[in-house]
Amino acid sequence: MLDDFHRVAAALGDLKSAVIVAHERPDGDATGSALGLARALRGRGKKVALTGFMPAPRLYDFLFQRGELVKPAKDLLRQYEALIALDCGDVARLAAFSGEDLTALTVINIDHHPTNDRYGNVAWIGENVSSTGEMICQLLPLLGVELTVAIAEPLWVALISDTGNFSYANTTPATLRTAAALLAAGVDCNKIHRELHEKRQLNEVFLMRRALEKLEILAEGKLGLIALAQRDFDEFSADINALPEAVSLAHSIDGVQIGAYLREIAKENKIKVSLRGYEPFDMAKFSQQFGGGGHARAAGFHFTGIGLADAKGRVVAALSKWLRQGE
Repeated sequence: MLDDFHRVAAALGDLKSAVIVAHERPDGDATGSALGLARALRGRGKKVALTGFMPAPRLYDFLFQRGELVKPAKDLLRQYEALIALDCGDVARLAAFSGEDLTALTVINIDHHPTNDRYGNVAWIGENVSSTGEMICQLLPLLGVELTVAIAEPLWVALISDTGNFSYANTTPATLRTAAALLAAGVDCNKIHRELHEKRQLNEVFLMRRALEKLEILAEGKLGLIALAQRDFDEFSADINALPEAVSLAHSIDGVQIGAYLREIAKENKIKVSLRGYEPFDMAKFSQQFGGGGHARAAGFHFTGIGLADAKGRVVAALSKWLRQGE
């Protein structure tokens, strides 16, 4: 009997066409794993539509070549036999296709979030794998794919994004062996570092200053929190995803056990909450009570239909109680 890994590999090998999509507001792992797999499958002669990245996230737009992305038109799914969902723990968070009827398609679910509910026809959930990008690397030999620099570059971005440049606890010997293979394929890690970390836009620097001004240390020094309103982003003409490191900033203060970053997304009537935590605090477990999920050390959720002040009050109250109880 085939295990999940081999079932997914077999499903990918058999299909002739697929739409590839990741979670909404894609991060480095979602972007890199999707682009790497799309290029790998195209190299095997398969028809692939990579969507949900229009426009490409500014931080990662250097990865894309002209014509690699398609708009998520309503009839797009009818033109393909499968939907490959990457790095998305909840089908409701699929970029472009949330709420769509997917029953006519084979849905292949590849993810590493422990809270993934195994939606789809075939699912492989690598709970102990650093990133979805690392999972894609594991699949490539079974698909008969040669690791070229064009495939390896986005997968490198996936790896370093979800491991914090190989500094997080999810970095394993297997992760580093994967990284070595990507480097051997020709990845220029210095170039990618410059693109991701040394080309910050001036308006984002001003937004970072605003975030620092709003940093609060609560719950007897154990909770670091930053809450940014839509007007903060608008004031500096910054995209809502412009400051992903804010939650790490809140978490980095000496003595802080949990970092929280709240940001208002006015056009969606949402407050997005990102969390980082140290042991013994399980961020995924905490987030599930609010309909979210993720990993033990990093997770998130969102509120709909309430204001930033209300959301902040709920988060502070719940996390403060949790910290007092020591989980």
